[in-house]
Amino acid sequence: MSRPATLGQLRESGWESVPVKEEVRRNAAAKVKAGEPMFPGVLGYDDTVLPQLENALLAGHDVIFLGERGQAKTRMIRTLTELLDEWMPIVAGSEINDDPFGPVSKHARDLTQRATSLRRIDIDRLTGRVLAVGDAIQVRPGRLDAALAKLNQRESMIFRKTVHSVQVHDQESSKAYSNELSEVKKMKKIVTQSRVALEQISIRLQTVTELGDFAATIAPAIGVVRTVRRTLGEAVPDAQDTLGEIGSQLNSIMVDVGEITGTNFSLGEPNEDAQKILAEASAIAEKRVNETFPDVPASNADEPIFTSGEQG
Repeated sequence: MSRPATLGQLRESGWESVPVKEEVRRNAAAKVKAGEPMFPGVLGYDDTVLPQLENALLAGHDVIFLGERGQAKTRMIRTLTELLDEWMPIVAGSEINDDPFGPVSKHARDLTQRATSLRRIDIDRLTGRVLAVGDAIQVRPGRLDAALAKLNQRESMIFRKTVHSVQVHDQESSKAYSNELSEVKKMKKIVTQSRVALEQISIRLQTVTELGDFAATIAPAIGVVRTVRRTLGEAVPDAQDTLGEIGSQLNSIMVDVGEITGTNFSLGEPNEDAQKILAEASAIAEKRVNETFPDVPASNADEPIFTSGEQG
């Protein structure tokens, strides 16, 4: 396939100028989605260094490699170049390889100004940005599954302790374990609801093709992402930075849509569509969580859970 040779062709191709961090994050997310190893040939760090490095790249963090000699630091750094795009357009004749959409040198600015006198944000570029955000959101459910697995283990352990306390008539311990079990179930519901809501948003973002679809799809997505980010704070704290970045990207797209259509969009509280998505996700989460273990019987503060006396 031929590559764009002019500024107009580059715009029509849908290519988007993004920071290196975003370029690396986008390509890293694609590898995770495809199930490809991000650092092939690096052995022994599957449960330690590599998951942390992978999370840092997906979150757009700065990374510093520290360690003794012979620990594959250089190999991992060299492998990072494979997360850059295959090609990058530059302004012809530029000594500093100017970005066509953000030229710095006078030579490049003069060329691009002659090529176009009107700043235009086309639909293809917006669609590409929306799909990129959708890809980033698709990565999150897998991360939340890991958090759910840990909560399931903790729930199972506490439930066994609760049952044991009932069997030995330890009323004080059973109440404490019951309260802890309720908190774990609450966190499981939050994580499950977040996972379902993000899945719904990701599916919607993949279907945007027309200008009229952008506002109708992105507005509820912003509300859902903002709500999920706020509610996940206690259960999965490390998800907040990534979701915050996703929310910022969606806000930026909405601003550009507003410039094209001349419309001012309210980015305040979740709209009706977002609330519907969250409500449906909450109902699904409630059902899934309640299916794991039976609820621990509740009682009034003045009413003991257990009766004393001889067992028949």
